[in-house]
Amino acid sequence: MRLSDFLTEPSQRRVHNLLRTSCQQSKTGVYGPGKPSSDSSRRAQRELCLVGFDHAAILSVGRNHGRFAGLDHPYRWHRRCRLLAMSDIERRGWAVAGRAVANALGPGVAALCAVVGLPPLGATALGALAGSLTEEGMAIVAQSRLDRVGRVQHFAEVAEEAAKSPIGGLLAEASQRPAKLELLVQAVEGATQSLGDWKIEMLARLFVAGMRDEAKVDEALVLVHAVRQLEVPHLRVLAVLSRQAPSHIGERSTGPWVIPERRVWLVGDIAAEDPGVEGAFDVLIARLQGLGLVSDERVGAVDFEPHWTLTAFGWQCVEYLTDRGSQG
Repeated sequence: MRLSDFLTEPSQRRVHNLLRTSCQQSKTGVYGPGKPSSDSSRRAQRELCLVGFDHAAILSVGRNHGRFAGLDHPYRWHRRCRLLAMSDIERRGWAVAGRAVANALGPGVAALCAVVGLPPLGATALGALAGSLTEEGMAIVAQSRLDRVGRVQHFAEVAEEAAKSPIGGLLAEASQRPAKLELLVQAVEGATQSLGDWKIEMLARLFVAGMRDEAKVDEALVLVHAVRQLEVPHLRVLAVLSRQAPSHIGERSTGPWVIPERRVWLVGDIAAEDPGVEGAFDVLIARLQGLGLVSDERVGAVDFEPHWTLTAFGWQCVEYLTDRGSQG
């Protein structure tokens, strides 16, 4: 029986290190064959047992770098992690995922991945699923993880450029204050879920803005929360509302009240400016209004049609988007 039948290379090295550095090998990291399966006709897989004081390390090895079968507590001081032998397809899948991701990462990006619970070095969820996944299925899982890691790397590059500082320094600064650390987590988490570069870049700049100014951390958190809920159609509506409004509402008297003149966007004006948003306009404007980016300026029952304008918060978002456009 070979250790390579059960574990990927990183875990093999980890187990060997436990053995080499141990004062008492028999208590800190032993491995050996487990009991045969009770139903050998249906399950001809062999079993390996890892035993050690370092419970977290033993469990991590089993779940992240092999086919995890279970965790037993047969001894007072020891836990035993049981693994099943991997097939050639599974070993290739682990190797491909690990190499592809590791080649693309630096220490700072790896740290960002860890912050949002994205294991970067091939530690996908294959440990529990490998027995039922085909080679194509493992490729999909690996590619999905690789895509997310790529977004984190793009986030790091934009943040470094905006801050004129290495990502490691930004991480160290963020760790000094809970609000900044939460800003980092929210921004990176949003980046991993983004399909557009514009959102990744905007989240990175918002993170840097919060790092630069202590007074703007809470404001940046609110902006990050809003940006994470926006997609391209929402931006198109914001872009229209940032232009000079065509409809002019003159000063009017309503008894004791005087409504001052103002320029606003009517629904028809927005549809004429960007016909592509007309079909989903109600949904788009509802999200923007819910986030506090736009407001309806009509006065009571005097105006029956909504008069849309950007709020101060909406203008802040537009400024960040304009900044991206001027840089790109």
